[in-house]
Amino acid sequence: MLLAATAVSPALLSPPLLARPGAMLTGANLIEDPAAPFGSGKARESFRLLAEAGANMVALIPFFWQAHAADPNLVRGSALPRDRLRRGVRDAVDAGLQVLVKPHVWVPERWAGSVVFTDESAWKQWFAAYEAALLECAETAQETGAVAFSIGTELEQTSARPEWIPLIEKVRRVFAGQLTYVAHNAAEAERVGFWDRLDIVSISTYPPLGTATDRHGWRAAMERELGALRRLADRHGKPAWLGEIGLRSARGSESSSSSRPPPLRDREGRRPVDDCGMHAARDRLPAEGEEGDRWPPDRLPLRLRQEARKVQSHVSLD
Repeated sequence: MLLAATAVSPALLSPPLLARPGAMLTGANLIEDPAAPFGSGKARESFRLLAEAGANMVALIPFFWQAHAADPNLVRGSALPRDRLRRGVRDAVDAGLQVLVKPHVWVPERWAGSVVFTDESAWKQWFAAYEAALLECAETAQETGAVAFSIGTELEQTSARPEWIPLIEKVRRVFAGQLTYVAHNAAEAERVGFWDRLDIVSISTYPPLGTATDRHGWRAAMERELGALRRLADRHGKPAWLGEIGLRSARGSESSSSSRPPPLRDREGRRPVDDCGMHAARDRLPAEGEEGDRWPPDRLPLRLRQEARKVQSHVSLD
């Protein structure tokens, strides 16, 4: 994720961020894993090692759930419930990390961008359920010391709906920190109509990169996305955050922009792509910050050791 620390409102920031004006914020998206539930010693060790690796921010991911893309009966679900989210935020803060709480909607065999309805009653039902789940997470983020909160992630077929405006106002009443929405690639970000109600313009980006050996093409594709993000954020007078960058850990992912991972894993093959993306982000969004793709906390310590404790590449295990 990319954040211009010098451009955000000082009244809404915690003292650690204010203590490093202009510093790049770098970190990872962490999902809870049954082998290392938040609040456990293994999870606390993951937070500690992430901080030692040079990260200064982490995104924690509560999951909401619905049975299929057209099911309006969204529920909070059991993936990272309130008590464990509370423990995770507090343990991350204790490790010296600043926290973004970044809810995702889980749709089996699909992704959040597939959520869409054909009648107004279903839209109203879904937004009512989403609001209840989101406000619970926002309250937890506020009481535990998170500095930022995302009102949604990659819900690209919902982001033109008018329900977002009153929802943002309700979140503001319970969460005093920075608010963002993480759009799916720059294309969705251009269609979002409520950036003026938020503090930060954010995207996740997995652009099609071309052939597996065309590193100049990789860089050009990533720079196009980051350039579009920078221009959009500047147009709204907001900082730009990059919530996720890279490609899925699967063979052939370079040529696809799909948010659903192909079945074959290729973790070694994605490392140069991740490095290319991170370098492009630092060049296009200087004095800001970034967060790599998601990492479950029980696997993070080994990965960090393998990467010489540098936050460079984070493998998606979707």
